[in-house]
Amino acid sequence: LRGTGPKKFDSKRTYGYTKGFGNLYFAAWARRNPDITVLSVSPGGTKDTNAASAKAMPFMLRKMMPTMMVLMGMCGLFHSLDVGAKRYVDAVNGVDEYQTFDNGSFVASVKGTSGRVGDQVHHKHGRQYGDFEKQDACFEAVRSVV
Repeated sequence: LRGTGPKKFDSKRTYGYTKGFGNLYFAAWARRNPDITVLSVSPGGTKDTNAASAKAMPFMLRKMMPTMMVLMGMCGLFHSLDVGAKRYVDAVNGVDEYQTFDNGSFVASVKGTSGRVGDQVHHKHGRQYGDFEKQDACFEAVRSVV
């Protein structure tokens, strides 16, 4: 947020930090705006997108990802673009489990990158998303530069 960073760009690390900041920010925003339902929804491991061909991706990864996506799809680790998009549509319409999530939840695959979704604060690696102090710190950091 200060305009500084590592000398070498690391797309995976940057993606993770950006996604985490967004989830924490919108959880804090949702607490400040309880009359508006906000869910941060991950499309999950979605094949048939152009994400892996982005120029920011390392050359070898760009070349390997199309094949890896097919193999991961066959193993049940990735799903179709339609399934990823359906997560957003279901969240907007409050369908099925999406109507049970608390305002400000980060909703993503319960296990791995595909399959059933859940509020990540209830899972080992997602507990930090329920930390109000971290949420507020992200909210204030973003507000200070936007």
